[in-house]
Amino acid sequence: MSRRSSRLESAGYYDNDRRPLIVYRETTHRIFKTRKANFRARQIPNVTDSNNNGNNSNDHIMFSWKIFGFLFLLLPLCFGCGYLVSSWSSNDSKQLRELQDQLLKLKTNNLPNLALETKGARIVRHRTSEPYQTPEPVMGFLGIPIYKRPVSPTIVIQGHSDLTPGQCWAFSGGLGYLFIALPHPFTISHVTLSHISKNVSPTGSISSAPKEFSVYGLNEVDEETGVYLGSFLYDQDGDSVQTFKVPCFWTTQLTHSLLISLVSQDSGVFKFVKLIVKSNWGNRDYTCLYDFRVHGNLADCGH
Repeated sequence: MSRRSSRLESAGYYDNDRRPLIVYRETTHRIFKTRKANFRARQIPNVTDSNNNGNNSNDHIMFSWKIFGFLFLLLPLCFGCGYLVSSWSSNDSKQLRELQDQLLKLKTNNLPNLALETKGARIVRHRTSEPYQTPEPVMGFLGIPIYKRPVSPTIVIQGHSDLTPGQCWAFSGGLGYLFIALPHPFTISHVTLSHISKNVSPTGSISSAPKEFSVYGLNEVDEETGVYLGSFLYDQDGDSVQTFKVPCFWTTQLTHSLLISLVSQDSGVFKFVKLIVKSNWGNRDYTCLYDFRVHGNLADCGH
């Protein structure tokens, strides 16, 4: 019988027959296995840590490549989106301008033409440019040369809806004046100028069409300057009938003489309109004007 330890006995190491529950060989084997397992457990984390370091490095490289690839794909996408946005905005601006032009046309179609001969408007001849005279005569009956009679400026205020090539008032050069007496005092909001389009022109060109022009309002037939209502540009590539809105700033440009004549009237009320054509689209000989209209409202002068 081996010597028993009181410490082991108190710890329950012996059974009821006073024999050890665990032999030394078994205990040694288990301890060895435990130590071996612990050793492996200590070694495995080291190996795992080294693998993790390698994996972390590889993961870092892969993450960098993913970021680079994402940016590589994102930059063209951003540029493409910017181009689309800019093109959309330009298209929207173009559509907005076209819509505004259409709305202006619809609005002016309902506005009365104040400078209409059938309503009492007339041309003041001594303040209007002379009609252009064709230098070459036209061969008439039996070969007799006949000079073609020039078209009167009255055709401009007759309100022709259909514009026929050649049926226009022409004046020499690119500078000309048209002076219209309105049937009643009016406030002026828009003016309309018309010329045949390139599609209708026999030559395919409208170099004789007015280009830059200005409009003035007057209350006396012999008034020199009048009130400046605005300058405009007729687009040769635009519609044949083009309407222009008179700016509001002209009301601050009333001359002293006009203020005196308007003491008993509303400001901005005019009896006469003067059109000054300053240039055309390239014709050196003459400028043609097919139609000119004045839009606004009848003034309540309180008489």
